[in-house]
Amino acid sequence: MLSITGLSGLSGIIYTFDSPNDISNLLVWLRSDIGVYQDSAGTTPTIYYDDPVGFWQDQSGNSNHAVQSPDASKPIYKPNFLNNYPAILFDGVDDLLRKSNLNIGDEFTAFIVFKKVTQTDFGYIINFCTSNNNALQQSGTDGTYQVLGTSSSNLTNAPSDFWLTSLSFTSHNTRAYING
Repeated sequence: MLSITGLSGLSGIIYTFDSPNDISNLLVWLRSDIGVYQDSAGTTPTIYYDDPVGFWQDQSGNSNHAVQSPDASKPIYKPNFLNNYPAILFDGVDDLLRKSNLNIGDEFTAFIVFKKVTQTDFGYIINFCTSNNNALQQSGTDGTYQVLGTSSSNLTNAPSDFWLTSLSFTSHNTRAYING
């Protein structure tokens, strides 16, 4: 199961490829500018500022959509948030989107663009729910983030603006890169 959870400011897409087909072995591609719906069935598109997000359509072609049913736990849509692209904003308390039964294994790489809006004591940015508990989480109010996996590492002095994080998980180590 993939669980995209609620630290404020997780965004969908900043850098684009021509097509998801340009990336081999791609399992999930969630873009904030395509396939974002208010309802969990994916029938009512998000259009307006602060529309709830109940369905985020996977653009990889693998139907690994992220879904949320209870309105109170839905993140919100922010059109024209960064470089004329929309963003999906999580409240940092209980907002999340899930994809059950996503078989990503324990060795994979993920790219995430996000901005932390407020500091909280603890919370996941993204939790992959694998056997190694692979995740990126905030681990304090000082801007420290922790990458969890077969080994753990801390990211300190996180940028205050949007940042691209590359997370690489293998059976031997866990690596994280910020903006590079």
